[in-house]
Amino acid sequence: MTKAAGRFRRQPAALGPRHRGARIPEALRRAIIAYAGGPAKGTGLGGIAAAVGVSKESIRRWVATVRSRRRPSEFRC
Repeated sequence: MTKAAGRFRRQPAALGPRHRGARIPEALRRAIIAYAGGPAKGTGLGGIAAAVGVSKESIRRWVATVRSRRRPSEFRC
Protein backbone atom coordinates (compact mmCIF):
# COMPACT_ATOMS: atom_id res chain seq x y z
CA MET A 1 0.00 0.00 0.00
CA THR A 2 1.40 3.39 -0.94
CA LYS A 3 1.69 6.27 1.53
CA ALA A 4 -1.16 8.08 -0.25
CA ALA A 5 -3.43 5.04 0.00
CA GLY A 6 -2.62 4.66 3.68
CA ARG A 7 -3.49 8.31 4.28
CA PHE A 8 -6.78 7.90 2.43
CA ARG A 9 -7.55 4.76 4.41
CA ARG A 10 -7.17 6.58 7.73
CA GLN A 11 -9.37 9.52 6.74
CA PRO A 12 -12.65 7.62 6.19
CA ALA A 13 -11.97 5.63 9.36
CA ALA A 14 -11.60 8.90 11.29
CA LEU A 15 -15.11 9.95 10.22
CA GLY A 16 -16.57 7.47 12.69
CA PRO A 17 -18.89 4.53 12.19
CA ARG A 18 -19.77 4.09 8.53
CA HIS A 19 -23.10 2.96 7.20
CA ARG A 20 -24.75 2.76 3.82
CA GLY A 21 -25.39 6.26 2.53
CA ALA A 22 -22.86 7.93 4.85
CA ARG A 23 -21.34 10.89 3.03
CA ILE A 24 -17.62 11.21 2.38
CA PRO A 25 -16.42 14.85 2.44
CA GLU A 26 -16.00 16.37 -1.04
CA ALA A 27 -12.29 17.09 -0.49
CA LEU A 28 -11.62 13.44 0.35
CA ARG A 29 -13.66 12.29 -2.66
CA ARG A 30 -11.59 14.49 -4.95
CA ALA A 31 -8.36 13.20 -3.45
CA ILE A 32 -9.44 9.58 -3.93
CA ILE A 33 -10.50 10.29 -7.53
CA ALA A 34 -7.11 11.90 -8.19
CA TYR A 35 -5.37 8.88 -6.64
CA ALA A 36 -7.44 6.51 -8.80
CA GLY A 37 -6.47 8.43 -11.94
CA GLY A 38 -2.85 8.97 -10.97
CA PRO A 39 -0.73 6.66 -8.80
CA ALA A 40 -3.28 3.84 -8.93
CA LYS A 41 -4.05 4.15 -12.63
CA GLY A 42 -4.36 0.70 -14.13
CA THR A 43 -5.39 -0.83 -10.82
CA GLY A 44 -8.90 -2.25 -10.69
CA LEU A 45 -11.60 -0.58 -8.62
CA GLY A 46 -11.49 -3.45 -6.13
CA GLY A 47 -7.79 -2.87 -5.52
CA ILE A 48 -8.23 0.87 -5.14
CA ALA A 49 -11.21 0.37 -2.82
CA ALA A 50 -9.25 -2.03 -0.63
CA ALA A 51 -6.29 0.36 -0.50
CA VAL A 52 -8.29 3.45 0.46
CA GLY A 53 -11.04 1.87 2.56
CA VAL A 54 -14.03 3.04 0.50
CA SER A 55 -16.39 0.79 -1.46
CA LYS A 56 -15.60 0.18 -5.10
CA GLU A 57 -19.15 1.16 -6.04
CA SER A 58 -18.67 4.60 -4.45
CA ILE A 59 -15.41 5.12 -6.33
CA ARG A 60 -17.05 3.97 -9.59
CA ARG A 61 -19.86 6.51 -9.16
CA TRP A 62 -17.49 9.35 -8.27
CA VAL A 63 -15.25 8.70 -11.27
CA ALA A 64 -18.27 8.43 -13.61
CA THR A 65 -19.61 11.75 -12.30
CA VAL A 66 -16.29 13.48 -12.91
CA ARG A 67 -16.04 12.04 -16.43
CA SER A 68 -19.58 13.15 -17.31
CA ARG A 69 -18.81 16.72 -16.22
CA ARG A 70 -15.78 17.05 -18.49
CA ARG A 71 -16.08 18.81 -21.79
CA PRO A 72 -15.28 16.72 -24.86
CA SER A 73 -12.06 18.69 -25.37
CA GLU A 74 -10.77 17.47 -22.00
CA PHE A 75 -10.77 13.81 -23.01
CA ARG A 76 -7.58 12.33 -24.35
CA CYS A 77 -7.77 9.95 -27.28
